[in-house]
Amino acid sequence: MRFILLLNAILTFVILAPETTSAAAVRSAKNLNIRTPPGLASCKKGALTENILRHPVGESIRYYLDINGLSVGKVDFKIEAKGNYEGHSVIEYRSLFKLDSLLDVMVPMSGQAASLVPMQGSSPSMAMNRYSLGENQYDERIEIGAAGKSVHSKRTKNTKMRETNRVFDFPVQDFLSAFYAFRIQAKKAKSGCTHIYANQRTYTVWFYEVGEEEIKTPVGHRKSDKYRIEFGSERSKKMRQGYVWISQDGNFLPYKAEILGERHIEARVHLYHFPRP
Repeated sequence: MRFILLLNAILTFVILAPETTSAAAVRSAKNLNIRTPPGLASCKKGALTENILRHPVGESIRYYLDINGLSVGKVDFKIEAKGNYEGHSVIEYRSLFKLDSLLDVMVPMSGQAASLVPMQGSSPSMAMNRYSLGENQYDERIEIGAAGKSVHSKRTKNTKMRETNRVFDFPVQDFLSAFYAFRIQAKKAKSGCTHIYANQRTYTVWFYEVGEEEIKTPVGHRKSDKYRIEFGSERSKKMRQGYVWISQDGNFLPYKAEILGERHIEARVHLYHFPRP
């Protein structure tokens, strides 16, 4: 049971999970072929490396999360602010989540994530996620350099810290920047892949255009573009699959996302606010 992903309306729930390693500090900077679970192709060229959605500051989305039809919590996304980070103009994205239970871990989970993305680029300069799962506290800080190809991560579980360095062949995203990049680039690319770095591991994510589908939303039925998703981490033994439905207007709003399997995970849009200039 893992998660933080593109579609992120869902990867938030699958990737954020407890780290089992107890090493105090680990350092590595290897540019190795990234392992994928059986059935999931390797990603050789990232499809989310050009533009990222930069709606006006204040855009906010709330999703309700169901597991096997049972409501278990909510997740919020917001374009928070524009500013400067280390001398560069950036835009700040944030996510807040509160889950009553997570898959088969029947304990509450809540937390927050943030990502600072340069105005010219799609990979964040800095990203963080902080959350609690039961009595455990987790905190990860990620710095990304070399035009998105170099990652330095410090992750703490309670008082134990683990540090890693990674090098990639193309720009990498965290789950928040991937969420906003996917919204605008999926329609342009139709299909492709990306790498998401979270929990000190790399997730390979593929998306494929399926077609159009009318879907029920809080404001009635709306036509949407439907995409199939396949993903897994370098530590996964099994590929996971799902779907994402995105609005056909200029807001590129993900109406719904779901992950298939023994436990059916579904994120449904509940509230959406788009600030007018």
